[in-house]
Amino acid sequence: MRILKRARTAALGLSLCLLAAALPADASGKPDYVIRENFFVGMITDIFMNMSDYRGKTIQYEGFVLPITAENFGEGPEKFAVVRIAVCCGPDDMPIGFACMGKDVPPENAWVRVTGVLQERDLNNGEPPYPYLDVQELEVLTKRGKQKVAM
Repeated sequence: MRILKRARTAALGLSLCLLAAALPADASGKPDYVIRENFFVGMITDIFMNMSDYRGKTIQYEGFVLPITAENFGEGPEKFAVVRIAVCCGPDDMPIGFACMGKDVPPENAWVRVTGVLQERDLNNGEPPYPYLDVQELEVLTKRGKQKVAM
C-alpha cells in the first residue's frame, strides 16, 4: 500500500513538473534569453546568424537609446534602437543591438533595460529580413553599464 501511495505521489510530482515545463516563457514572467554585458556581442551576433532559433522568443538586455531616423535607417515603424558599441580593432566601432517597436521613444542616450519578443521584418528589397524587438517592457535605469563592449 505504501509503495502504491509513493508511486502516485511521484507521478503527481512528475506531472506537475512536465506541466510547468510546457508553459510558455511569458507565463513565468521571465524572458527566454537575458543578454549579459560580457556576452553582448557574441549573443547578438548569434541571434542575427540563427534567427530561426530565436524568433518569437522573449529577449532582455540593457543598452542606450539610439534614435532611428529616415536618414539613417529608412522609412519604417521603428523609431529607436537599444544598442551598445561593439569595439574592434581600429576605428570600426559600431552600434549593435535591435531596432524596437511598440513603445514610445525614450530620451536619446538614456540607459534602458528592454524586454521584448524577437520578430522579423522584410523590407522587400532583396535583402534578408532583419530582426527587431516588439517591446513589452522598457525601463529607464539610473546606473549605466558599459557602453562599449569588446567583440
